[in-house]
Amino acid sequence: MNSVRHEIDRVVLPRKTIKEVVRVLLHTVLIMRSFGSTSVERDAPDCGIVYKCCGHPDIDRVVESAAHQLYSALVLDGALGCTLTFYSINTVSGVFRKKKEVPWESWVFPFSVVDHNIKPSITDIIQQIQSRSAIISHIPQISSRNSPIPFTFDVTSFGVVQVSRMYLMDFFPYSFSSLF
Repeated sequence: MNSVRHEIDRVVLPRKTIKEVVRVLLHTVLIMRSFGSTSVERDAPDCGIVYKCCGHPDIDRVVESAAHQLYSALVLDGALGCTLTFYSINTVSGVFRKKKEVPWESWVFPFSVVDHNIKPSITDIIQQIQSRSAIISHIPQISSRNSPIPFTFDVTSFGVVQVSRMYLMDFFPYSFSSLF
């Protein structure tokens, strides 16, 4: 299976809205890849929108952690954006059976951080995400529906540091580990 890469248009955002914009973008993709979860609407006042998210506390915790760490990467380390990548677990047979993570989808979000106060134009970006996520021919088979998002995923900033990884395969409750 080939990996699909979605490159989203550059988002120009003021420094004070970085965390909120990252939250909105990550939740928008995650809700599009979730199964059977109840969506919750949240307000993003700095963006002037209401957006949907999975509403699961573990996913909220991962997104919040990623938003905080990406803020630091963008502001302090000069990162240029982030990538959200989903992985499927393939079993490699042989003498010893091994499980191997294979990326099947990436979402690339480039950012331009500015110091002046503008309202980020995020509605067009959300529409891009929704239209691109409607193409589902590349999504791997699901072996378990015990979690809202039955894939391993990670969020990375461009070339700086891996921010977070969340494993959501065949177990419940979730486990989250930061990789630095």
